[in-house]
Parts: sequence; C-alpha cells; structure tokens
Amino acid sequence: MKLISCAILLIFTSVVALLAQGSLNPPTAPAPTMKTLLQIEPRTPIDHVPFAITNAGSYYVVSNLFGSPATGGIGIYTNNVFIDLNGFALRGAGNVAGVFALVSCTNIAVMNGSVINWGDGVSLSGVHGGRIVNVHASENRSFGIYGGANSIIESCTATANDAGILADNGSRIAGCVARSNSAAGFFVVGPATVVNCVAEGNGTDGIDASRNTMVLDSSAAGNGRHGISVFDQSVIKNCVARANGTNGLDLRVDCVVRESSSYNNGGHGIWTESGSLIVGNHCTRNGISSVGAGVRASSDCRVEANHLHGNDYGVFLPPSAQGTVIIRNTFRLNSTNLSAGAANVIGPAVTSANVATNSNPHANYYP
Repeated sequence: MKLISCAILLIFTSVVALLAQGSLNPPTAPAPTMKTLLQIEPRTPIDHVPFAITNAGSYYVVSNLFGSPATGGIGIYTNNVFIDLNGFALRGAGNVAGVFALVSCTNIAVMNGSVINWGDGVSLSGVHGGRIVNVHASENRSFGIYGGANSIIESCTATANDAGILADNGSRIAGCVARSNSAAGFFVVGPATVVNCVAEGNGTDGIDASRNTMVLDSSAAGNGRHGISVFDQSVIKNCVARANGTNGLDLRVDCVVRESSSYNNGGHGIWTESGSLIVGNHCTRNGISSVGAGVRASSDCRVEANHLHGNDYGVFLPPSAQGTVIIRNTFRLNSTNLSAGAANVIGPAVTSANVATNSNPHANYYP
C-alpha cells in the first residue's frame, strides 16, 4: 500500500513540475512602441504665404511670415479648420487680408498670434460661428478683426487700424481691447454681447453697437465721439465712460443703462431717447466742450436713483418731453439741477433743511 501511495505522489509531483514550465512555443515578436510623426504632430505646418487651406484639419504657423503687396496671407476655403498662429506674426504689404475666408464656412478658429499691415487683419466675415482668440491686429488698412455671424472673439487686441473689431449679429466679444484706431474701436451688429472690453483713444465711437446689444463691464475713454453708443432696445450695465468727445453713454429708444459711470465727457454723461430706463448711475462734470447734462432723457423714461454732480444740467428733458418719471436722484453742484416740463412726474425736492421731516420715498435730494 505504501508503495502505491509513493508512486501516485511521484506522478502528481512530476505533472505539476511539467505544468509550471509554461508553453514551450516561442512568443510572437513585440509590437512597435514608437509613435509615427503624424501621431506626434498631427497638424499641418504653414511655412509660407500665400497659403490656401482646402482640406479640413488643424494647421500651425512655424515662423514669422511676410506677404507681398499683391497676395493675401492664409486663405480658408473649407469647413472645420483650426489655425494656430503659434505666437508668430503675419506681416502684410498690401490691401488683402492676413487670414481670410472668402466662402461661407463653418467651424473655423484662428488663435494665438499677430496680423500686421494687411487690408483686414483677420476677416471671417463669411464664417458662421467662427472663433478668433488671442489675436493682436495692428496697422491694418481696414478692420483689424472682422467676425461673421455668431462669432466668438476673445482676448484680442486691435491697435492703430482703420477700424478695430467688427462682429456681426449673434456674436460675443469678451476681454478685448481696441485702442487708437482711426474709426470706431468696436463695431457690433446686434443682437450681440460685449463684455469686459476696453475702448480707448479711437477716432469715432469707442463701442458702436446696433439694436438689441448688451454692453457689460466695459470701459470707453478718450474716444473722439461717443464712449459707448447703442441703438434701440439695448442694455448698458456696469460700464465707465470717461473723457470722450461727445456723449459718454449714448442710447436710443427703449434702452436700459444701470450702475454705470460717465464723467468728464464733452457732451452729456448719458443721452437717451424715449422709453428708456436710467437707474443707479453716477454722472459728474459732463459738458466739457459743450452744454452737457448728467442725464439727457426724453418722453416716457424713468430716471431714478442717479447721482448727478457738477454738470451743466443734472437732468435735462426737452420741452416736448412728457410722461417721464424722475425720482430718488441726488443733485449736487450742477449749474441747473433739473430742467423738465410739467407733463412729467417729478419727485418732491428734499434739501438739508427739510430732510428730517420729509419721508417721501420718491423724493429727489438736493444736498
């Protein structure tokens, strides 16, 4: 019996030992681990201009590039194109564009570089929903940057062009600067949004926008005409207009301006037509080069809770104006505090002499 048990144990041990050796067949050759050049850099280089893009994909500029008087820079003729200027400059020598799309395209992006001395610097006027980000456009003979409908233009600068940045309807311009352009700093076709932008020292308006535009958290200083000018049914909020040639904030019909400051402008601090809401603003020392009011309004407006100091007029309404409500404002050291006809609704006057006894919540204050 012991001999049988020993034999079984010997056989089992031999089988386990054989199985532990694994397969005796040699392994297959290892797969390659090196990446191809296309995997390392899948983009297409741009090393000369003019350069035509006819295939979708990602492209990058490899050095500063120089155009000739008769040729453009980078032309886009298809959808789905991303161009990285890669920190380099495209320098032109004529009236053609630095980066342009001559056909109706979608999903186009241009980023990260400079376009100098072209016709338009970047012109995506035919592009729907394009993106232009971190581009500096200077000394171009027409627009520095031109975005088509529904564009996103972010973190760009436009300096010393004929005109700065233009965007068609549905666009958003954010975090951009337009400075020392011959015409307007920003041209905006509404509906559109301008947010956190700066317009300084431009020849006409700092920001010139059509109807249904929102201008938020932006500033305009030292521009030749109006600081910020918007047309009907637009909104200006939390903005600053300083030392512009005519009006600081210039609005048309049925607009809103809130929580903004306008001071030291040549004309009016805030100028608006009928049906507008002017609430919570600070207007001081306007009328530098002509007669200027802190707020110049018209019929059917609401002028409320503004601080009006050192202007030719605190609030001025033309004689024909009617139905405007003027309440809860503070008037101080204006040549004429209030000029408005009897057809308007004006809160009672409260001065230092009667402030303790007058509790009317609609009162205007004359400290």
